[in-house]
Amino acid sequence: MKSRRVLVIYQANGEVDYRNLLECHLEFCLETEGLERIKSLEVDLIILDCGCNTDTCVNLLKSIKLSHPDVPVIFITDASSEELVVEVFKSGARDYFKKPVNLDELRKSIAAILTLRQESLEKRRSLLWLKKDNSFEKLLHSDHIPLNILRSVLYMEENLSQILSLDKIAGAACLSKFHFARQFKKFIGSSPLHYLIELRIERAKFFLKRRELPISVVALRVGFNGLSEFNRNFKKITGVTPSSFRAIHSSK
Repeated sequence: MKSRRVLVIYQANGEVDYRNLLECHLEFCLETEGLERIKSLEVDLIILDCGCNTDTCVNLLKSIKLSHPDVPVIFITDASSEELVVEVFKSGARDYFKKPVNLDELRKSIAAILTLRQESLEKRRSLLWLKKDNSFEKLLHSDHIPLNILRSVLYMEENLSQILSLDKIAGAACLSKFHFARQFKKFIGSSPLHYLIELRIERAKFFLKRRELPISVVALRVGFNGLSEFNRNFKKITGVTPSSFRAIHSSK
């Protein structure tokens, strides 16, 4: 298996110790060198450890996503507010942690992101966030789903926090939206937009288990327009509200 390459960008006064999190190739550089460093590196993940200087690092995050939109970024900070979390996710971060970091949760997040990038489309890398119950067994184990349909699923998974129209999703499959909708239903078993909602709910479950993220931020992070829309869809699919899901999980 090819070694995964992770770049840790940190501030001069920060203490960084990520070497025991995962067995992967780690590179380190100061925040002031971040943009220049990524120009010469091919990385699978960037960890942006910004300490308290959040404004500078949010701007750096935006610059990274402009120059390397496909590289996932984990944002780590000493500061925390709902406004900051919203801005970080809107700016393109894949995940967010406040210090002191729960290292087990960080390790899981890093592993999930790197696994997603490691697996090929043929191995269904776009499906790693889905629950593996009977409703998805056919999709997970099928070998006859066209690659352009799988590519559309991957596009949805990687852009959950964005506004996704049927036109955009169909474009990822290089099909007209009408032909795409028919093909998607044929091979996946549901409409593209319904599948997108299910995908968002499954990702929301992951974030709801992290209690430091307000539910309103989780809703935004997975692409819902507001809390009421999120609550309605979450309960429709799971049978419980997001707050109840969080309480049930926390009691275990």
